Amino acid sequence: MNILIADEHSLVRFGLRSLLSQCERCQVLASVDSWFELESWIQKNHSLAGPATIIVDFNIYAAAVERLNLSPGQGPNCVFRRVKFIALCGQCFPGCLSVQAIQQLDGLVGKYTAIDDILPCIEALRQNRRFVSAGLNNHAYGGAMLLSAREMQVLKHIALGHSAREIASDLSLSVETIKSHRKNLMKKLKVKRVGALILQACRSGFLRDIDIKDTPSLLDQHSC
Repeated sequence: MNILIADEHSLVRFGLRSLLSQCERCQVLASVDSWFELESWIQKNHSLAGPATIIVDFNIYAAAVERLNLSPGQGPNCVFRRVKFIALCGQCFPGCLSVQAIQQLDGLVGKYTAIDDILPCIEALRQNRRFVSAGLNNHAYGGAMLLSAREMQVLKHIALGHSAREIASDLSLSVETIKSHRKNLMKKLKVKRVGALILQACRSGFLRDIDIKDTPSLLDQHSC
């Protein structure tokens, strides 16, 4: 099986190569740190490489969905039809993808369990079966950690220190609706305080386009 690796961390790429070297059926053809480099490699070598499996960081996969301007629910495998995708992710999913787009993945492996799961995942794909790490299964298919577009809007407003009344006015919703969204956000990210909500949202990749450093008193606000 031909393997391509795409992860921004050199240590992760090295670790994956080491794990895959234990599998006689696997041959790592390339290791890159971005979707741009990965896409370029595929375009140049796809006809030579034959069917391939790409092990990709979840954020890079999300960038691919955005870069390729895919329809809702589609994944990069709709474009690269001879390629299977395995995404590596942490405990939470970035809120930029729909449940349907995640379900287009052939494999979904937790970074914390990759050392145990990556080779079984490769074997499952070889048998044309989808693989999802046990700890991620409910989240991936139930969408428990996925945020709706409206929840993402509310979360970003909260991160910027806006009150419930300000958010309600901007989104043309009632204050009670905003409070309900906030409650659901805290439930999904498993926190009890708004400050913890922002910290967890940052760690989980939901607020990548907001510069938290510009608002040093952010976590001391939130009286909404």
